[in-house]
Amino acid sequence: MSDDETIEVDELDRLRAAGRRVVVVDVRSAEEFAAGHVVGALHLPEVELAARVAEVRGADLVVTVCGKGGGRSAASMRFLRSVGVRAQLLGGGTLAWLAAHPADRSDP
Repeated sequence: MSDDETIEVDELDRLRAAGRRVVVVDVRSAEEFAAGHVVGALHLPEVELAARVAEVRGADLVVTVCGKGGGRSAASMRFLRSVGVRAQLLGGGTLAWLAAHPADRSDP
């Protein structure tokens, strides 16, 4: 993956703190989302993305996220870019987010 396709947790934190309109889209299943997710993320499963893309239009940046930051988030990011949405995926996915923000972990 190229550098312009990936955003790291620290950069995401900086953009959010600066008040940028960043929408984090978690493309995992409901069960995976419930087990732990980026605070403030919109749960928009990959299979629903095409039908619900209007929900993220107008953001400065859409950051897609899955568990480890790879397959589903990459495919979703590429889809969003193909329809004109500025998008990147979160490097390391939800696991990287939770490692950087342990207080945000929602243990069952």
